[in-house]
Amino acid sequence: MAGAAGAQVRLADEAHPNLLFTADQVPLLQDRITREPYATWWATVLERAQNPPNPVTEERTKARYAKAAAFAWWMTGDSLLAHTAAGLLLDMKFPRDGGDLGQPHNEGEVVMQYAQAYDMLHVFLNDYPDSLATVRDLLADEADRMFDGIVIREIDLGFLVTIKIRLHETPDPRDLSIIHLDNWHIRLSGGLGMAALALADHAGSGGSNPQEWADRAFDLVTRSLAHVIETEDGGYAESPFYQRYAADVYLPYAFALRDLSDIDLFSDPLLDLTHDWSVNIRLPNGRRPNTDDGHIDDAYGHYLAGVDADGAVHHWDWLHNENGPYVRGFNEPDAIVYYDDTLPSQEPSRGPTIFMPGAGDAVFRTDWSEGATYLLLRGEHGRVREQGFAHEHADATSFILYAYGQMLAVYGCYPNFTNPPQAN
Repeated sequence: MAGAAGAQVRLADEAHPNLLFTADQVPLLQDRITREPYATWWATVLERAQNPPNPVTEERTKARYAKAAAFAWWMTGDSLLAHTAAGLLLDMKFPRDGGDLGQPHNEGEVVMQYAQAYDMLHVFLNDYPDSLATVRDLLADEADRMFDGIVIREIDLGFLVTIKIRLHETPDPRDLSIIHLDNWHIRLSGGLGMAALALADHAGSGGSNPQEWADRAFDLVTRSLAHVIETEDGGYAESPFYQRYAADVYLPYAFALRDLSDIDLFSDPLLDLTHDWSVNIRLPNGRRPNTDDGHIDDAYGHYLAGVDADGAVHHWDWLHNENGPYVRGFNEPDAIVYYDDTLPSQEPSRGPTIFMPGAGDAVFRTDWSEGATYLLLRGEHGRVREQGFAHEHADATSFILYAYGQMLAVYGCYPNFTNPPQAN
């Protein structure tokens, strides 16, 4: 991808809000929430904003509900919602203050949501300068912690000597000279990048500053994506489930990066390839198959409809899901902002049978309809085989047969892979 060590991200002067939307977009958003599907998402956001848990005991919950309340304040003008959001942000305890955000991949998403909530609330907090400074410093200190490197393992060598292994320096156990990169790096670094964009004018914390955060984030997000995506067909080594999981953070980050710097990741051919691969292997019901150790999952067509080169197909894919258009919980504000219901929707003109030798996938379909018969044959090799790491299984071949609206046969291999089916 476009990223490389030392790449410089141009940070625009701070102006708020700008991570999710700008003030001049508010009338458009207020109009959207009066009709479907926006109205349903809006009802969910407003319910959360008006009824946060009391007390809020989990730090992740604080960031999520603060984002909902800050968004609802912009939509309604109700200052009580702004006070709710501010209280949650001020009550936040990041790990250096004893808070628990979970594993690093969760921490990145929490930081992203905290940055989005702060960005929307900045105008309100201008009237409370001490609170504004506190929120900004809390986010900056956490960004410095992420930049310093999250410690994922400590090795006691004795004689009071301990080696700390940090996430961005994690060696690949198959070759210790190589840094192992995966969805954890994407999600954590995407959160760091959002913090940098939100705090562009901040002086920094602990010896690091927003420019360094922005450059580190861009480098690790792009290098990690290039590490797990093969270059011929866009196969994602960790499975479509972990592709979506990484996209929880890399897609909002890519939007903010596009709008606030001179970098457009959506124009990168590799990202375009992997999003197309996701459509190519979709089940007839619109969901994604459970390959490797991933679950059956969904995809983010509402993010891609307006920015991907094949946006109309992603729009069609998203609309034709047995669960309805998929929006992950607590991402409803993003859907209201980024989904444009006036955009075209088009069934793929490719296929319906598609061979992807680089990804090791062959998909046989009768057509693109919900009633299609579908057979996925997998023979993973190369990058998709090697970079799946802990998400891989020992058997490189697997298959899925789907017809009549249901799974008929699944041989994913990963569970109990040491005991494959025996021939009769």
